[in-house]
Amino acid sequence: MSCNFLYHSINYTYVDYREYSKVLEEESKKYGWGCLLVVPEKFKEFLEITKPKIHLDIGCHRGLLSGFVEKHSGAEYIGLDVWHYGAKIAVMASGDSLPFRSNSVDTISFIESLEHIPDYPSALRQSYNICKKGIFIQSVICYDKAALLDKTHFHVLHPEALEKLLRFIGFRDIKHGLKKATFWLYALK
Repeated sequence: MSCNFLYHSINYTYVDYREYSKVLEEESKKYGWGCLLVVPEKFKEFLEITKPKIHLDIGCHRGLLSGFVEKHSGAEYIGLDVWHYGAKIAVMASGDSLPFRSNSVDTISFIESLEHIPDYPSALRQSYNICKKGIFIQSVICYDKAALLDKTHFHVLHPEALEKLLRFIGFRDIKHGLKKATFWLYALK
């Protein structure tokens, strides 16, 4: 796999988001990103439990989740992505460098996006800091071949490993499950 958007030094890895965005655009067309909420019933359950007023969607792609969030919670929707994909998103930033104050949103979602974030533990720590109520994650499971072929997947994620990390960060009341080649997880504060 050629990663012409990653640059390494002794102490850190730099992502050239201009180059990465080109690869993201190609891969999104190839794999149909932004079209799939595999577990709408679990995301709806999460929204009903948390009753958010402000929801942040990290890796929002074209913002297709906005209508679902509005319909099932009435929350203000904020989309965040490293690339605009032709959509009008509210914030253009990386998921591991979130430009929000502590406790500034109620809930956060990572729908098929956490595996694309180079420093996903940092993204989860920052999410804990900026959200008041909890996070929802949907991700392709580690044995799916498409997950391994996608050039923009930095990580192969597993729900039990994520649960341990989220508990370490400070989240409580964590639930997860599988559907097809996808897992869902939500964690409350």
